[in-house]
Amino acid sequence: MTMDGSFQFDVEEDTWLAKWLHQPAYKLSLSKSDRGQVLGSYSQPGFYYSKISSSRTRCVEYLVRNNFVIASLDVTLELISPKIHKAAENSRAKVTAAQPFMKETIAEIASNCFAQDRFHQDPAIENGVADQIKSEWVKNYFDGRRGTHMFVAKIKDQIVGFILLIVADATATIDLIGVQKKFHGQGVGRALIDEGIRQIESRQWIVGTQANNYASLSLYHALGFKVVDGNCSMHAHMKTGF
Repeated sequence: MTMDGSFQFDVEEDTWLAKWLHQPAYKLSLSKSDRGQVLGSYSQPGFYYSKISSSRTRCVEYLVRNNFVIASLDVTLELISPKIHKAAENSRAKVTAAQPFMKETIAEIASNCFAQDRFHQDPAIENGVADQIKSEWVKNYFDGRRGTHMFVAKIKDQIVGFILLIVADATATIDLIGVQKKFHGQGVGRALIDEGIRQIESRQWIVGTQANNYASLSLYHALGFKVVDGNCSMHAHMKTGF
């Protein structure tokens, strides 16, 4: 924080997100050096977003004063030395690795099963656009642009859910997990996570979700995940810059 109460940020253009929002998009990260810029330095119109730890209340307040809104309140959960749970072994869902021919089916599921994420909660983003962002997000896996592993859950040979993972070193991050709404409560999410644990030998598992996504939080807690951090996902739609 500077002497006048401002904060410095590093800016990164997000060309992928800009494509689906149909406007320039920029990611702001709190600068770890004195080379960052205050918001007044950014004159480009467009969509700006930032994820700020909920403990950084002054920074959150600073962004709110500069036309940002809190799109979602999120929590990060961690699981150390995971174990496979018997409940998944009894699930109706059978989990296998995703195959290229499943791309469009998985993308369709992704476009219809999310409602509480930051894009859907932002009133300035139409639901159809938010749906498309999630759909294109999972397509990135098949195009080699995001994620390292993906598994799908099937019930009676119908794909009903998926999990996209990013595995690096000894850490596996659940990047996105989705289940068709009519199959909620049938152990599909648990089966997907357990198959990931079975297939990937990572000591640490990380996942983020919305603080008001009680169904997801209940599942993660049942699997042994613990909350380790809270974040504010913040958006600004600027017509003239700051």
